[in-house]
Parts: sequence; structure tokens; C-alpha cells
Amino acid sequence: MQRLEFNNIELINSPIDEYNPPYLFDKIYCLSVLEHIKTQQERINCLKSLFKMLKPNGAMFFSFDVIVHPGSDTYDFHIDTSSALEILGGVGIYDFEFDYSLGAVFDSGCVLNAVCVKATNSPD
Repeated sequence: MQRLEFNNIELINSPIDEYNPPYLFDKIYCLSVLEHIKTQQERINCLKSLFKMLKPNGAMFFSFDVIVHPGSDTYDFHIDTSSALEILGGVGIYDFEFDYSLGAVFDSGCVLNAVCVKATNSPD
């Protein structure tokens, strides 16, 4: 096995709303995190905090699971469709539609969509 040597990686353990880096980022990836945050307002605050860390014209890529149909069993980590729209609207993304053809169907009848978003931090 080959070990890759990186010397430009900094690991930080901090709540996102308390993290205040001394620099801004070109790109931020937040993949399958939002559905694990307990409240809707905390989800929106998380995305707003991440947007503040982007350089002008920087891009953020985020995804989360949206439950379309719960089925007979519950799926522990999900966001329902109305909450997903509220999260996107909370960070200024309004022109959005779900593509239900991409849903994963589980044996229990639960149907999930993975919502993937690329958003750009436009300079004022």
C-alpha cells in the first residue's frame, strides 16, 4: 500500500457555527450531513455559516437525503420534502424541483431522494 504524504491538511474539531477560520475557502463540501442535524433551524444555520466561509464566487456542494414516502419502517436520518424546501429557501435557493425518478426504494417501501446542490457565493 502506498501512503500519500500531505502537509497542507488541518484537522479541526469544532461546531460549525463556532468555527471562525482566518481565511476563506474556494470550495466547501457538505455531503450527507444535514439529515443528521436535529433541528431545522440548526440545519439552516449550518449552511449559512458555511456560506460565510466561502470566497466571493466560491462554490459549496451539499447533499442530503429527502424522504419521499416513509414506508412501513422509519428511516432514522432524513429530511421530508417540505423541510428540504425550507432549508434551501433559508439560504436563498428558491428555484428548485425534486426529481422523483432518482428515488431509492427500500424493501419496507421507504423511498428516498438524494438532493445534491451546487451553490455559488456571489459577491455583493
